[in-house]
Amino acid sequence: MSEQHDAGTQPAEWPCGLFSTDAHGNVLDANATLCRWLGYTSSEVADLKLAQLLTVGGRLFFQTHLGPLLEMQGSVAEVQLQLRHRSGQLLPVLTAIVRGADAQGAHVHRYAVMLSTDRRKYEQELLDARRRAESALEERRLALDALQQKEADLRKANAHLQLIDQRKDEFLAVLAHELRNPLTPIRSGLDLLNMRETDDPLLQRVLGVFNRQVTLMSRLVDDLMDVSRIGKGKLHLKLEPVTVSILVQHAVELSLPLFAKARQTLHTMPGQPCIVQGDSMRLTQVIGNLLNNASKYTPAGGSAWISYEQRDAEVLIRVRDTGIGLEEKQLEDVFKLYSQVDSALERAQGGVGIGLGLVKGIVELHGGTVEAHSAGLGQGSEFVVRLPLGAPAAY
Repeated sequence: MSEQHDAGTQPAEWPCGLFSTDAHGNVLDANATLCRWLGYTSSEVADLKLAQLLTVGGRLFFQTHLGPLLEMQGSVAEVQLQLRHRSGQLLPVLTAIVRGADAQGAHVHRYAVMLSTDRRKYEQELLDARRRAESALEERRLALDALQQKEADLRKANAHLQLIDQRKDEFLAVLAHELRNPLTPIRSGLDLLNMRETDDPLLQRVLGVFNRQVTLMSRLVDDLMDVSRIGKGKLHLKLEPVTVSILVQHAVELSLPLFAKARQTLHTMPGQPCIVQGDSMRLTQVIGNLLNNASKYTPAGGSAWISYEQRDAEVLIRVRDTGIGLEEKQLEDVFKLYSQVDSALERAQGGVGIGLGLVKGIVELHGGTVEAHSAGLGQGSEFVVRLPLGAPAAY
């Protein structure tokens, strides 16, 4: 039993188990490592058969696969088996087998086994990691598909909104044109009636109502047409040096009747002489719209102030009032077209919410900005127009 002696005296610290069997499956020898793994002494192992160390499935696998392979190839490698511990516990191992012969020429099978407990654990962890990675990739793919679908939906929605906006501008242009046509003969007829003197108070009152409504309608039509032109980039400016004090004076003269009717006080605060490069008619329209807005949102008996000053390379025009004021969230939307402050005063005054949007459009065409300030509801509002002293960029 020289081979039994050789294998059994292998160093105990060897990391693999070694044993051999004869052609009938009798264990001939085993090293100390394998004996320790299986719970036997070397002499006890030598009394065992291979079948006693294998499970039922392992025995069938050996008979149907490993045995024939050893006969044909002379060796097999990396075979996963389960060896039975003395206690009955199963020990997963990775096995390599070589078919050889002993000194007398008898067939011998030599086995080298490695514990595969950690390997199976690592393999399972790798499989789990792969499944997680595949799951994450699938989730990412689904998320990417959803994002691409949302982007496509957003592009479609944007295109639809652009089409709606275009049709809105076209509608406004047609509406303004259709409204202006009947206004011209109505205004001419009223001018003729105004030229005829009458002492009838009823007729005078009716004419006054007609004049005010036609003037209001004409202003609304003009604003609609200007909004349409700005939207299409067709509002052209006649730029020239303009004295700011003259702009303010003209706008105040046009707005005074509105303040007088509402029993409001309009204060003009003279400033230092300053000149901007701009379209005098359009800038007068801007200041007039701000003054009209101040009167519109200020209760009867209230006040408004208009002032201007030069600061660095800018001219600042301020319109302040003691009106209903604005909430912080309204400051962001007040310059949007068709935006209106929701209040009883606003509903009583009417309007479609294009005045401040028109102000913003004209001011930006001059290379300037406009901003709104308010301490809150009931605290009044202030609108500040900033215009460059130098010539604005060409539009």
